[in-house]
Amino acid sequence: MDSHYPTVCNKFLISMIENSGNVESLPDVGKTKSYLTKGSSPIHKRLIVVRSNNVEVDYNFASSIAIKTKTLPELINWLEENKDWKEGAYVEK
Repeated sequence: MDSHYPTVCNKFLISMIENSGNVESLPDVGKTKSYLTKGSSPIHKRLIVVRSNNVEVDYNFASSIAIKTKTLPELINWLEENKDWKEGAYVEK
């Protein structure tokens, strides 16, 4: 993982996906959760696969999922509140 970007809690990421209202849940396979975003794009562009046993995921993965599920503001707010991270720099509180 890139040390310049914060990590994101996997539990938050899964709840963000499930509460977005923009995905359909697919059956779980072992510790892997799968989601399909709504729309008419090809399936490979709409598929989201998350391993539920990971504790943290990297920023790039989390932001790509937030873009697909249209929940980028929620992710940015979570990063600012939980990681003291905003717009590429750590925030002093």
